[in-house]
This record gives sequence, C-alpha cells and structure tokens, in this order.
Amino acid sequence: MDTLKSLQKIWKHSLSAKYGYGDEKNQALVDDSIKVLSNIFLKFNNSPYSDQKFSRQIINGNDKQYEQALSEMLFFDILERQNFKLLPTPNEGPDFHALKNNFNIMCEVIAPKPDNEGITEWHNNDLETRIGAGARRTKDQDREIFLKITSALKTKQEKFQTDKEKGLIPPNAACVVVINDALFLPEDIPMFGVSHSANWGEAPYIARATLNGAFTLLTKNLKPIYINGFLNTSLDHISAIIQVTLRDDYGHRICLIDELNEQFCRLAGFTNDYDIVLNNNAKIKLPNNIFKMDHWHLNTQGNFICDKVPKQPSLHDIARHHNLQRKFFGLPEIDEEKIIFALNSGNALW
Repeated sequence: MDTLKSLQKIWKHSLSAKYGYGDEKNQALVDDSIKVLSNIFLKFNNSPYSDQKFSRQIINGNDKQYEQALSEMLFFDILERQNFKLLPTPNEGPDFHALKNNFNIMCEVIAPKPDNEGITEWHNNDLETRIGAGARRTKDQDREIFLKITSALKTKQEKFQTDKEKGLIPPNAACVVVINDALFLPEDIPMFGVSHSANWGEAPYIARATLNGAFTLLTKNLKPIYINGFLNTSLDHISAIIQVTLRDDYGHRICLIDELNEQFCRLAGFTNDYDIVLNNNAKIKLPNNIFKMDHWHLNTQGNFICDKVPKQPSLHDIARHHNLQRKFFGLPEIDEEKIIFALNSGNALW
C-alpha cells in the first residue's frame, strides 16, 4: 500500500499540473483518473503477470524505471480490455503471453529513452513547436526516434530468437514489440495518450521505421539506419510492432470512455486508436483481426495506408456529436430525438 500511496501522489501532482485542480470539475477529473490508475495497479501488481521487480521499479525514478513499469502496467490493461486471455510468463522471457482465438502472442513492452544530447528536451521546450502542436518537429529528433525504434527492433529480434531456442516462447507464437513513445513528448502538456500522440498527424513512426524502402537515414557518424526491416526477412522473428502513448493521462482516457462511451469518444475525436504494423515477412504472421488498432501498411504505389478501427456509433452518439458541432459554431442544440428522426428519414440537419 505504501507503493500505491506514493504513486497516487505522483499521479495527482502530474495530472493536476496538466488538467488543473482549481475547480470542482477538474478536481473530479483528476481524482477519478487516479482511481482508474490505482485499480489497474492493484490488479496488475497482484496478478501472476507482473514482473517480480515491478512494484520496486515503478517508484524508482532512476533510469526511467518508473516509465517502463508504468508502460507494462497500462499495456496489461489494454490487453484485458481487448479481451485477451493472459498466461504467466517466466521472468526471463517476454513481458506478456496473450491468447486470443487460440493464437499465442508474446509481447515485449519498451519505453525508449531519449539520448543525453538534449535533442528531445530542446524540442519539447521550444515555444514555436508547442504552439504548433508539434508540426515543427526537427529532423534531429526524427532521427533520434527512428534510431531508438530500429535499435529496439534489432535487439528484440535477437532476443526473441534466443528465447525461442531456450523454450521460453512457444514455437507457434507470434512475437510483438510494443513501443511506448511517451518519453519523447512534453511532460506537462495534456491529452497525449488521450487524443494526441508523438506522430503529429503523420504516418506513425513505427510504419516509417519498418516499411520505408525508398531511402535510408544516416546517423551523425554517417552510418546507415535501415528503416525497411518489414520489407525483407531481417526482422522475421518479429510478427508486428505496436506504437502507443502510455502515461498517467491513460486514467483520463478511461474516464472519458466510461462517462461518454467509447464510440462517441472516437467519433468526436476525444480519443485516438493505437497503431500497429504487421510484418508480412515474419516466420509467424499475426492475423489482422487480433488487435483492435489502426493497421498501417503500404499500397501498390508504396504509399502509407491505414485501415482504421471501424467506428460504430449509435444514432444517439451521432445526435450528440451533431449537437457538439452546433455548439462549436455557436448554434443552439436540437433535441436528440428530432435529430434521430431526421437521420432516419434522410432530412437535412442544418
């Protein structure tokens, strides 16, 4: 319980700074977010799926152990919410062994750390970048993120192969690398992990770091950074890569979904879906329908295409969204039943 109390103080300080704690509504949002995170912590910490060192690492600020442990805790909740059956894993193997549709999946969660050169710190504190919602991300930081992702993939390719040889991974299991990009984002700006991510509106880094056969990036020492690993067999022990933004804002995300319902949140753009890229050259291929995420791939012209998670809003969700748009334009709201009647009859709403 001492660990949980320490975490609750950390979360309250962080979420209050980002979302405010000065009025009743903001207090309720922060308090409810902390309750969500606390419940996930207790469930994960008391489960057979957390690492033996988890409860120590998550309150250890050294070397970003907190961020790594939080990543694992929150991805555990994602797996549960997407109806995976979890199985215990040996401590030296991948973080999670998930089962769905009788298909075995091993997941390794990583929260890459920025280099010590200060590129990410400079970018996250740059006034123009913050005003422009990240549109001015520099080539140096792009290179840093690509290098971190490609380096992680190379390391995990070798680790997955070794773990299979040791018998720590079932021979028919798909291996998935999960990249939490949270450490490349400004710590004090809200909504990252809710409706914003490190992609800044472009194709996600994981797609551009695995499916880019057109060119090769260079390090500062002019060494090549290969970003086409899913277009050949160099990463054939990795079945897919996932990109998520997992930090304490995740509690806010779940509060929104619980209050407004998931379909309305997705329709209104209040929450975003996570990204996944499948490796068609993997030894064990991952079926398309396993993860409810935005699937990125290349079309025949070599352009990035996204098969987004289908939106399935109810008529009430559509009516609420229509009133939300009217409010944005300064127009009075319309009774929801009248909107639904208009939708069913094909009449104009404006």
